[in-house]
Amino acid sequence: MWSVLAVNLAVLFWGITPVFVKAADASSSAVLAFRMAFSVPIALIFFFKEGSKINKKDVIRAMLPGFVFFMSTSSGYAAFQRTSIANAMIISQLAPIIIMFSAPFLFKESLEWRRVVLAFVALGGAATVVFGGSTIESGSLTGDGLAVINCITWAGYFLIVKRRRDEGVMLWAFLAPVMFWAALFSFLFGVLMRQSMSVSGLFNWTMIMSLTLFSVSAHGLLTWAQQRLEAVVASLFMLAMPVVSAASAWIVFNEVLAITQIVGGFIVISSLVAVSLISKKNSKLTEQFLGIE
Repeated sequence: MWSVLAVNLAVLFWGITPVFVKAADASSSAVLAFRMAFSVPIALIFFFKEGSKINKKDVIRAMLPGFVFFMSTSSGYAAFQRTSIANAMIISQLAPIIIMFSAPFLFKESLEWRRVVLAFVALGGAATVVFGGSTIESGSLTGDGLAVINCITWAGYFLIVKRRRDEGVMLWAFLAPVMFWAALFSFLFGVLMRQSMSVSGLFNWTMIMSLTLFSVSAHGLLTWAQQRLEAVVASLFMLAMPVVSAASAWIVFNEVLAITQIVGGFIVISSLVAVSLISKKNSKLTEQFLGIE
């Protein structure tokens, strides 16, 4: 039960973060770099609190997931700038489908036909949320390509985290070095691409710091839950993020929610509730829901 709650909170926190990104008056490279940089000291606090120690081997091993996480985040930001939001959002939502068909091979998880059906129903609902509130915009092949990179790298990062957590790696012993590498790659990317890295004004710094706190919290919750939930189940809950983002934009920016978006949101939530109920019938997940771990 706690693992499902943790994933739901992670979805809620991540779904809110676009509000901070949109509100901040700074380049996406600057927002990304400082969001990553602020994450490092926060992660280190929990790193030492859980009793972990800095190990050169673990730091080096975290370079790959750190780079994959950086690629996912940076390509996602760039995709929103170069193609329609509808295109970028719906392409990124294909990641759980990749995870669903990869997990049986990587983790020997069962691929139940009911989950497959519900996954595509939820994906359809997510698409309704995205397209239901968007005007007709012309996408670009470059932007769509970046969205594909975001989708693939996020799925890859998700699977790497699942593998490392199943190996018994402690939560912040994994996350702290990953965030260090992601921050380093973010600053190097911004400098090499000669993009503005300046941020001015208390409001903008507050937005970036808020983005950091919500993102780190979501990251920690999801990574904690991945040791306790099947990859397929955990990933499917990510399909609710467009619903949370649309609701957040309505509350903060007074963006209009079309009836189709409300219907799409209901479809997503209903499908995910059904996924939870099906998973609960599985003997292994039943133990997890009861807290017998």
